[in-house]
Amino acid sequence: MESVFVSYSHWDAEFVDRLVRDLRYSDVPATYDKWLLKVGDSIIDRIAEAVTSAASVVAILSKNSVKSEWVRRELSLAMTKEIKGRTVKVLPAVIDDCDIPASISDKLFADFRGQYYWGLTKLLEVLDPRDLESQWKSKYRRQDYSPQLEHDLENVLAAGSLEQMRTWMRINSPVLLLLFGHRWAFCKAIHDFGFGNAREFIDYLMVSGQSFRFEFQAVSLGPPNWLSSAANEVHTLANGVSRFVTNCRSNFDEFCRAASIRFSMDQIGPPSFIGYPQDLAERHELKGTLLIGRRHEYHDEQEKVRHHIYKSTDGLVEIASYDRLLDSIRQRERYEKP
Repeated sequence: MESVFVSYSHWDAEFVDRLVRDLRYSDVPATYDKWLLKVGDSIIDRIAEAVTSAASVVAILSKNSVKSEWVRRELSLAMTKEIKGRTVKVLPAVIDDCDIPASISDKLFADFRGQYYWGLTKLLEVLDPRDLESQWKSKYRRQDYSPQLEHDLENVLAAGSLEQMRTWMRINSPVLLLLFGHRWAFCKAIHDFGFGNAREFIDYLMVSGQSFRFEFQAVSLGPPNWLSSAANEVHTLANGVSRFVTNCRSNFDEFCRAASIRFSMDQIGPPSFIGYPQDLAERHELKGTLLIGRRHEYHDEQEKVRHHIYKSTDGLVEIASYDRLLDSIRQRERYEKP
């Protein structure tokens, strides 16, 4: 993804600190002067280089910034580049009632004045259309049943390839909601969650809930077959899930912030947000599941490993067979029959 520079007045630093961090949580490579300048740098040259080399410049517009000489310079550089070569896109973001500079007054802006997440979502629709394009349409979606779905999953399991399973799941990820969704009003599964060590240890983060209460499930896809010789691999995978869940629980506010952005659901929090109902703080639940093997492969040795992992992680990580997923598909079939 191409770079993004945020232009702002230092009087708005608190807002911009939050925005840049939130853009980063959404995998947008945003940067600003705090991260660019080092002792001895030419401020003018370094900022000019950052502005002209960026693919997009987010111009924070406020009563403070429209009076700032530095912001005017940065905006002028970006607009000149956009007009001449169309290599830089200027994206206005309004954070309070102010006079919009004439040079960008014809542009549609991201409006942060009423609801922060509304403005952030509008920015992400441009900066990272990868998820946001369909996010609002799909966040209540569960996988519909079809005989082909069950048949395809059976075939993938029979093939015994973890890579094939991951490829199939990327196309059919809503099927996970059948197992973990619990029929809440809001349900969604995302791949490539960027918080902490998520990419190293889990494949999907699931969320389901409503009214400021949400349940998260960190899901790791293990091998479709559980061989008796794979005990060490299972422990390694389960420990990875446990480390992710533990890290999220230890950094709960930051986890909620990242999750609320990726799921476009401000009710997730974090509880430290201004206006968040404090009596609802810490209501979210977060656990992990490692999907591995088939039910008929769970013999005494496998059950011993399974129970040991559940106990050693204080119930934070559960081992489940892929047959649980098949069961949820079949249950959906019964549910949908008239």
